[in-house]
Amino acid sequence: MNQQMLKSVSVQAATQSIRRRVDIGLGFALLRDRRCALAKKALALLLGVVGMCLIQVLEIPLELLTVIFGSLIGLEDGIEAIVWPVLLACAILPFLESKELVDEIRRERLAM
Repeated sequence: MNQQMLKSVSVQAATQSIRRRVDIGLGFALLRDRRCALAKKALALLLGVVGMCLIQVLEIPLELLTVIFGSLIGLEDGIEAIVWPVLLACAILPFLESKELVDEIRRERLAM
């Protein structure tokens, strides 16, 4: 009986961890979706800017990462002030939006 209960709890924990992982593509889809509230999008972008400022204060060299990875897709130097806050916002937005809308958009993305 205890092993079956332990197995059930572990399956639930695994399901929750899969559901709550960081998905930047899903966040970008939420940024483009009209069903997502504008206030939540603005909050995610504000948190992205705050995260970028925090990274700058900690002096983590994002310019180097932007040059390394940006050169592959054609990004110029100095663009990290725009790209990194948007990426952070895309990572944060699925956690700010309601679970129902996130699951619905996730299903729509998988159906494509």
